[in-house]
Amino acid sequence: GKKISANRISTQFPDPDDLPFLEVAISAQADFLITGNHVHFPKELC
Repeated sequence: GKKISANRISTQFPDPDDLPFLEVAISAQADFLITGNHVHFPKELC
């Protein structure tokens, strides 16, 4: 695995506790963030 230092993003998110997962995915330049949580990770914000 890799150690990733996440950059903070400033966006309103349905569940702020889920925001670190998106921040890490963006910081790591991930091609995908796989989740079944469509409520807390809406397509228009990801």
